[in-house]
Amino acid sequence: MNASRQVDPKWLLPGLHYFIASHEGNSQLCKLGLRLNVSVKEQQCQSSPLVRLCSGNGVCRTSFWEDGAYRCQCRQHYSGKFCEKFDACLENPCENEGVCVSNGTTDHIHATYKCLCPPHFTGANCSDVIGRENCDRACRNGTCLQVSPFSFKCVCYTGHPVHYF
Repeated sequence: MNASRQVDPKWLLPGLHYFIASHEGNSQLCKLGLRLNVSVKEQQCQSSPLVRLCSGNGVCRTSFWEDGAYRCQCRQHYSGKFCEKFDACLENPCENEGVCVSNGTTDHIHATYKCLCPPHFTGANCSDVIGRENCDRACRNGTCLQVSPFSFKCVCYTGHPVHYF
């Protein structure tokens, strides 16, 4: 026996619903009727019906055992309720324990970040040791060498004095 029943959308609001369909024939199989327990979950993956699910930057998911609604699971670098925020700091591009601060844009093309460098470090990604530039600039007749984490010396060519920075 093949049959289908259409359920009126007014009965499918979020929540738990019970349906019973009985058969008016002599079939012993359907004497007790068909009982369905339908759980309808709210979909919370769009800010409005005109916007793509999860802003196109994730997937709308729920767990069978979870009581909550469908929610966005964002792709890498995206966050926010609807995966609308791009995070340029997700993989921490700052070196030497620098702190990454994202500009918080929703546009990954214009996403920028800034590294707040710890003492003794500078540069876009905190990769440059402060003092190295002074050594490079002053060391005209030799080679600048790092002798400890934060000090340098100019190893001069023959006949020129040694300078420490």
